[in-house]
Amino acid sequence: MLLQVTIEKLYEMRLIGMAKALEHQLTIQDCHDLSFEDRLGLIVDQELTYRENRKLAVRLKGANLKKACIENINYKKQRGLKKSTIRM
Repeated sequence: MLLQVTIEKLYEMRLIGMAKALEHQLTIQDCHDLSFEDRLGLIVDQELTYRENRKLAVRLKGANLKKACIENINYKKQRGLKKSTIRM
């Protein structure tokens, strides 16, 4: 019961990565063999990874990148590109 309340508080504080990591640790039996410090470290690492992935997703969405393909390369511009080295 106490863990469920803790998970809800993590979501409320917008620590989504930590909440998901804790939920995941509850389902894995191998995590119970780890020390408190090791488990906490894994949870914090998961939160950091979650935040970095969210930032990257926002940046990629804002970049509005076009899909690139080798056929669309412009070899006429002076960039030192050669068809023989790019195409295989």
